[in-house]
Amino acid sequence: MVRTQIYLQKSQLNQLRRLARSKRATVSDVIRSILTGNLEQTRSPESGGIGIMFDAFQRIGALARKDTPRDLASRMDDYLYKRP
Repeated sequence: MVRTQIYLQKSQLNQLRRLARSKRATVSDVIRSILTGNLEQTRSPESGGIGIMFDAFQRIGALARKDTPRDLASRMDDYLYKRP
């Protein structure tokens, strides 16, 4: 696992804590479970806009595994949307 940090609204954190307590799990476990469920939904074709975002993230990941272009930051849209 990789450690990361996110910003939540106080109400979101309170909801996560209540849910974690009811499931006898950690807040981190609850977040991972929610993310896993949502990420699996984004893989389906009927997911619409979320599917587009998932595809974009996959393309970024593919670029990272190859020789990353030096102009990636300035031409990010060109690479994501395959413009010449």
